[in-house]
Amino acid sequence: MKKQCVLLAALALACGAPAGFTSMDSGVGFVAMAQTSTVTGTVTDANGEPVIGASVQEVGTTRGTATDVNGRFSLKTSGKGKIQVSYIGYKTVTLNQGANLNVVLEEDNALLDEVVLTRHSRRVPSRTWPRLCRVQCPA
Repeated sequence: MKKQCVLLAALALACGAPAGFTSMDSGVGFVAMAQTSTVTGTVTDANGEPVIGASVQEVGTTRGTATDVNGRFSLKTSGKGKIQVSYIGYKTVTLNQGANLNVVLEEDNALLDEVVLTRHSRRVPSRTWPRLCRVQCPA
C-alpha cells in the first residue's frame, strides 16, 4: 500500500497536480511545498532619486519584476540565491537576498555609446517610412 501511495504521489507531481495530496481510501497523505520568500526593497540612483522601471530578477530563474514609480519592488523568490538589479545606463548590481533591500545604482557612461531613435509618420498611411536618427554621446 505504501508503495502504491508513493508511486501515485510521484505521478501526481509529475503531472502538475497541486502541492497537497491525500489518498481518499487510506487517509495516508503528504504535503510537498517549495520554500519561498518575498524580497522587497527600493532602487535609487546616486542622487537618491527613485529608478522607475528597473529590472529586478532572481539569478538563474525566470522570476523577475520591475520597480514602480517610487523605485519600490516586491519579488517572490526561491528563498536562496542572489538578486540582480539592472537598468539601462547604470551598472548591474548583484546581491544576496534580504528582507528589505536598498539598492543604489551607479551610472555607467561607457555603456551608452550611441542611441538610435525611430520615428514613424502618421500623415499618409500608405507612405509610412521609418525615420532614423543616430545620436552620439560625448566622450
